[in-house]
Amino acid sequence: MNSSQALTHLVELAGNVANAYTTALYQLDHESDSLHLKTFMTLSSHFDESASFQVGQSLIGMVAQNRVPLLLEKSVDDKDKLKIYKKKESVKDFLILPVRGKDLEGVLVVDTKERYNFSTKLQKILSEFASQMAWHIEAERQEARMHLMEVFPYPEMIEYGRQLSQSKDPMEVARNLVDLPLEIVKCDATALVWFENDDQPGSVIQWQGWDRDLGRIKVFPGKGLVGSCAKNRAPILIPDTEKRNTILFSETENLKMFRSRAVVPLVYDNDLLGVLVCAHKEPGGLVHSDIDRLLLIGSYAASALLCSTTKQQWEQEKNVDLVTGLHNHRFLSQKQSYLENQFFNQGQPVFMLMVQITNMPTIYGSYGLETGDHFLRQIVSLLSHVCPQPKQLYKFSDSTFLILLYKISEEEASHLEIRLKQVLDDNPFYVDGKSILAQGDIGLASHPEEADSLSQLIAQCFNKITPSLKAIT
Repeated sequence: MNSSQALTHLVELAGNVANAYTTALYQLDHESDSLHLKTFMTLSSHFDESASFQVGQSLIGMVAQNRVPLLLEKSVDDKDKLKIYKKKESVKDFLILPVRGKDLEGVLVVDTKERYNFSTKLQKILSEFASQMAWHIEAERQEARMHLMEVFPYPEMIEYGRQLSQSKDPMEVARNLVDLPLEIVKCDATALVWFENDDQPGSVIQWQGWDRDLGRIKVFPGKGLVGSCAKNRAPILIPDTEKRNTILFSETENLKMFRSRAVVPLVYDNDLLGVLVCAHKEPGGLVHSDIDRLLLIGSYAASALLCSTTKQQWEQEKNVDLVTGLHNHRFLSQKQSYLENQFFNQGQPVFMLMVQITNMPTIYGSYGLETGDHFLRQIVSLLSHVCPQPKQLYKFSDSTFLILLYKISEEEASHLEIRLKQVLDDNPFYVDGKSILAQGDIGLASHPEEADSLSQLIAQCFNKITPSLKAIT
């Protein structure tokens, strides 16, 4: 039995117990402060089902206002007093009871054509019925509120959290953040502001839906909604900007068309990573429940940012030589297609120099690991200084370096090969107070004349090195 059926049953019980002519339950509308018929039982054909009463007006309205039962006996003109009939009925007594639970839920009206019908015992029984009615009305109202409440989008939130956690790098996290699913938060525009340090201005690194470029905006901690959110590490909601002149990013933004605004911090272990911004063009478009959802998203995003940053650093460390800081052979293997697209498709020749230091094992054996590492760093410094920009410098193996040259002529590349050979052969390096002479050889190859791919270009360089020095250590 649902609440509505239970209320009808209780009204019928009350009418039967009281031998009533009419038993009517009026429910209070808390918003309009008026009473409307909920359910009834009557023997009258003149009962007015459309009648309603304002709290404080008429006898029924006065009981709702005072919340005190009213008993009238020997009533003569019930139509003018109760106003529940369309025509006059010859009822004698009537009882009006407030229907109360935690709060007033309505009024119960019981009348009869018998005199002195409502004894003290019967009034107590009817009051108990009224209390049960109040419980069912409250339960029914709570159930209605639950149906009206927006259902939390658990599947969408779980999928979105998974998408954030699987982002490969911080920029992918940022792109996923501003591409906020409408099933989670309905908004017209989103943006992500990145803060490197607490005392430095933040930058808008990703945005969507603003109809303008936000990339040049600088956000200062403590200024505007985003700056205040960043400084205090607390969310801010402005449901309607009409009565409150607010700055979102900066004073020059001109974003008055967005009437509802919400900002939440992305914080991990009390460290501010950024601020997520949402805006809606309609006043009241963003509400407190949206803030709760954005905070949950912010916690996902902060963890995803930390994980992706750590992963990115780990990948970079694997691709970088620890001694010289140059990208290594692993980087060249993984990024071959990227490098070819970047340098080989410009319609200009590309040259590669391979520099092999053949006496590195002897240097390490004679002078030790620390001095050998210092020697390698001096080699890198020499190559960086002698080779013109633009260039890309890589450490191919323990004793071999690659220099990728572009925007240079074949003649200039050949002169550079000769010069490097002379510098290496004729000039000792002074490392940790010791004079060390480098022994090595150089190979030069070009694209597209000698090679179509990066791997072929490296192979051509290697083939041009003196046959006795081909073994790469």
